[in-house]
Amino acid sequence: MGAQIDLSAIDLYGTVAEGNEENPGAYVHYNIDNDNGNTSGGNPIADKDEDGPVSGENDLKQATITLKPSSLETGKVILKRSNTKVRTWKSSTKGGNNKILVDSNEKTWDLSDSNQRQDFNNVKNNLWVEGYQDNGSSNLTAEYRDAENNLVGSDTIKYTFIGAICGRQPTPSERNDAGSTFPNLIHCEWSITGEATPIYNCIAWSVGETTTWYVDVEAHRMHPYDIVIDNVWGNGDSTMTMAELDAFYDAKGYESTATGPNDADVMYYSGFHGARKKGCNCGAGKWIMFESKCGEWVRIEHVHNQLNGVVYGDPVRYYKHK
Repeated sequence: MGAQIDLSAIDLYGTVAEGNEENPGAYVHYNIDNDNGNTSGGNPIADKDEDGPVSGENDLKQATITLKPSSLETGKVILKRSNTKVRTWKSSTKGGNNKILVDSNEKTWDLSDSNQRQDFNNVKNNLWVEGYQDNGSSNLTAEYRDAENNLVGSDTIKYTFIGAICGRQPTPSERNDAGSTFPNLIHCEWSITGEATPIYNCIAWSVGETTTWYVDVEAHRMHPYDIVIDNVWGNGDSTMTMAELDAFYDAKGYESTATGPNDADVMYYSGFHGARKKGCNCGAGKWIMFESKCGEWVRIEHVHNQLNGVVYGDPVRYYKHK
């Protein structure tokens, strides 16, 4: 049997099966977050824009080249990329001395050269893949060519890079605040789509309003201008029922006929929170994106289940446009 080469990958969802390497391929974060907290003019510097090493970097995913027989000392191994949307490194935290496919589209190891052979053996199990351009795709291909430069074998993995790109990335302090309040938020998978304001809240935004603050009962009024759902759409008995909530959403053009995040336009959480479907392409079909105004704080886009937890509870009602 002749020489064989295999390129394998781990992505956001685990090991990529051999039969899925080119369709649908691997999914890796578009590396837009700010793991090391570096800023410029108060604005976060995206990790993708730093060679590093980037302290705390956790968005690169491992790839491995397997060459059989492993004792080969002739021929060449070539790693190439189809475009600059993907970068590969020798370290999960990057670093200027750890570049593989960063400044060039192809890397060749001549196995007849002992130094190059040693370098290949050092990196073949420690290739780290970074998403450098937003929601785009790129192919990584590993080839083995014999001493006469004949192609003996190759293997390709398609990578798609996904990130929440509808808004801006949080500053380090905003990131810390979000992490302490919503520990299920995953960096690169949420962004800030509206600035902090006390003028409207999550329930208002869930029906597309930006000049109103709704509360469930009179006792929870925060501002003189708040509108109390129990008073307007209920009986004012200081308890908001699901029927009263349904009446509110009905008046706004929604009905509680959705069955979950897939078909819902609005999700209502047990802790009196409403999230509005974003209807964007962030995640390239892997995520269901919603948008939430977080009290008087900012408005964010987020994956549908990443606000679940102690603060807002879990979704208990799903509404769709009538």
